[in-house]
Amino acid sequence: MRVAALVAMLAGCGDSETAPTGGIRLVCEPDAAAVYVNEIYAGQARSLAAGAIHLAPEVYRVEIALEGYFPHYEEVRVGRRVVTVRVTLRARPE
Repeated sequence: MRVAALVAMLAGCGDSETAPTGGIRLVCEPDAAAVYVNEIYAGQARSLAAGAIHLAPEVYRVEIALEGYFPHYEEVRVGRRVVTVRVTLRARPE
């Protein structure tokens, strides 16, 4: 079920100039962090940084997490344009 939802959500991935929808572009440090959109794994930040995740207009819950760091949660409103989300995760104290 989750795989089908992710495929449907990401079906529009590609060049932002030709995509009919908006989306989310992610800039994250460290770039090894895992990215979840509406609780569905979307990939590692470094692999998603090359382009946008194209999505239908809606509000999405984005979670960015990496072991040893505090997770980041953000609600992102996607419209007709690509929204850039910039995140620097904070390291957990040892």
